[in-house]
Order: sequence, then C-alpha cells, then structure tokens
Amino acid sequence: MRHTTTITRLALHAATLAAAFTVLSCDGSEGMLPHSGGAPSEVLVTGQGSECIVSTLEADVPGLPQPEPMFDVKALTDNTLDATARLERNIVVTDIDSLRHSATTVRYERNVYARPQIIIYVSSPSEQALRRDIGRCHIDRLLLRNELAHYAARLTSDTCGTAKEIRKTFGCSMRLPKDVTIRKRGKNFIWLSDNNPLKSGNICIYTSENRDSVMQRNIKGETDNTHMTTVEGSVVDVCQISDRCKVTTRRGLWQMTGDAMGGPFVSRAITLPSGQTIVGEAFVFAPGERKRDKIRQLEASLMTMKSDAEGCKDK
Repeated sequence: MRHTTTITRLALHAATLAAAFTVLSCDGSEGMLPHSGGAPSEVLVTGQGSECIVSTLEADVPGLPQPEPMFDVKALTDNTLDATARLERNIVVTDIDSLRHSATTVRYERNVYARPQIIIYVSSPSEQALRRDIGRCHIDRLLLRNELAHYAARLTSDTCGTAKEIRKTFGCSMRLPKDVTIRKRGKNFIWLSDNNPLKSGNICIYTSENRDSVMQRNIKGETDNTHMTTVEGSVVDVCQISDRCKVTTRRGLWQMTGDAMGGPFVSRAITLPSGQTIVGEAFVFAPGERKRDKIRQLEASLMTMKSDAEGCKDK
C-alpha cells in the first residue's frame, strides 16, 4: 500500500497515531508475505544523505529519566537493500538528486517485502535542503506509529476477563498485555501490573484529570506517608479533537515522595461530550534498566482504549 505526501501534509497525517490500529491490506497477496524482522525500535537506513536521518532518529526519547535514542539505527554502507535487508520491519531510504527532486518530499509503503513493514522514502534536491526540512518530515512519528501497531498486534482481545471488568467499570474497551493482572481496585480506579521484579510494567485506568490526587489515594509506598506524585516540570501535553471528544496524551516522570523510586509515565485521557474523563495511564519502574521499549509496549495498549459512549468514536 503506497502513500505519498509532502512534508507539510505529513505533519498532520503522522500525528494521528491511533490510525495505525486499523487493519491495512492491498489484496490477498499480503497474507503470503514472510514475517518481518528487526529488534524493537530498530530502523534500517540507507541512501544518500542518510547521515541526517540517522542523527534525527538517534535523538533522545522525550519523557525518560535517562538518555535513550528514539530508535536503534542500522545504516547500510553500500546503499542497497539485499534480500535480507528487505525483510526489516522499519526501513528509511533517502535519495538526493537536484535533477529529479525540486523539494523535499516523503512517501511510504506498507508490507512490500514482509509484514508488518513500513518503507519510508525521503527525496530531496540536496543534503542542505534535507537538513533544513528534516524537522518537518516527522519520520520519527511514522516509525513510532508502526512500532505501536506492531506491539498492539500482540495484545489480548478486548473481551478477555480483565478487559471486561474495565468495560463494566469505565464504559470503555481496551486491549491489554498478556501478562498483566489486576493489582488494586479503588473508587473509579483499577491498577494492572505484570509484577515483574526487574522491569515492572503498569497500567492504571481512572476518571479524573488530577493525576496526583488519584495516585496519592491509590498508589502508596512502604508507608501511608509515601505516595506516587508527578515530577514538577516534566510533563508534556499533546491534545487532539476526535468526533467531539478531546484526547490528551501526556508524557512525564513520576516519583515516590520520600523515596528514591521513580520512572516514566504516559497517559491518554478521553474527555467525553458529557464532560466525563476516562484516563488510561502506563508507568514503568525499572531501576538501572532501559525503559523505552517497555513504555512503548504499554502505550500501544493505551492507544486501543475507546469509549463506548454514543457520539464519541475515538480515532
């Protein structure tokens, strides 16, 4: 499936991450493709001017307590895609040619040689033009969307027992990681965890925009005097309007008051036409460990959260 766009249109298109969870197909031949390879958040980059792409994709992930690159990049030195390279899940191909390209453009194809797969083609008249325009190409958003879709395909059905309880309590459907179980129930609050002692993944669902008050009541430390709170100045918001609903994604850091515990969190709040808010939040506790892939796995689950409320179809 081919998509072509200029960098100005791509900024709006790539921002709608939830669209990745729609099944994509061209014809029956896709079912015959081999499974793609590549480690989580790994990208293969090839072509002229690829140095600019590499430096962009290796920038630090926002909202993590320690530096981690947005993607682990493998750059091909011979600028060709052989039979093995074509099976990578994420591929970026650059082409610098002033005779064939008058402006920087981006197009992408899905499931060309394997599935799931995205191949992004970046064309520009010069390396100087590419460096100037790269910030508006939003290649990182396209790749992140593909990674979240890859994780989402491995989630449980939204009709599993835990998902049914979430739907009964909050009126929303949600697909979940296979290894999470309910750790705590509270008033308008459910906390799920995989209980991993080394790299703990957690999801909370609640009905308030005031994160700190919810966490103070429901997630305590070793004593009642310690509780989870938000690290001041760490939160970044992104808001979207979808069929009369406001959807707000927040990224930031959490910590336990009076304790050294902390880590990253991401939340997705859906504000319904009635004014009610449903929040799905993921947080990770993994001291001394990399956290990027774990938080993305959980974020994929948040992206599947949809309200059952009439007149509010989350996209």
